[in-house]
Amino acid sequence: MKGDRIVIEVPPHLKALADAFSNLLGKVAATTKPNVGGRAVAYEEIEVDYGEAAAAVERAAHEATLASLDVDVPMITVGGVLHRRLFRHEGTYYTMAGEVRVLRTIYRRSGIRNAEVLDPISRKVGAIGNGWLPKAARGIAYLMQQGSEREVENTGRKLGRLRYCASTFKRVGHEMGRLYRDHRADIEDQLIEE
Repeated sequence: MKGDRIVIEVPPHLKALADAFSNLLGKVAATTKPNVGGRAVAYEEIEVDYGEAAAAVERAAHEATLASLDVDVPMITVGGVLHRRLFRHEGTYYTMAGEVRVLRTIYRRSGIRNAEVLDPISRKVGAIGNGWLPKAARGIAYLMQQGSEREVENTGRKLGRLRYCASTFKRVGHEMGRLYRDHRADIEDQLIEE
């Protein structure tokens, strides 16, 4: 029936996602009012507006998902090695749609005072470097093959995805290169098999 509302139940822990979706829905509702008189529409502005609102929905979804992967216990064992809780604080993760901040617990290898810290969320999702989610890191590596970091920065801004600064593209590109170098023999063996 025309005029009927659709109600979606959203769990309390996904409120930010519901708010972001509601914002996008409000933009679409405001834009889809009848265009009286057949006037031209500045549709590029609509595309930009929808893209930004959709990116906010995507970031909220990542934030909720990453937060659900947090571990907050006194000790964890990773790879047979005991790690002790160090502290909780907000960490930043980088997605195709932008950065998200998540409260997380950081651990350190037990018995070694200045051991490298362990972020279980990053470990679980296979984050690259300092919180780069896999698809975002691969996207940056791919774009870096296309040109300089300044050109890639401009490409990301034009596409409305991976809108990070040139120095970030350079840093993540180098990190991906180091990972490839460290695993080159294994990668080449697998490619030969395939």
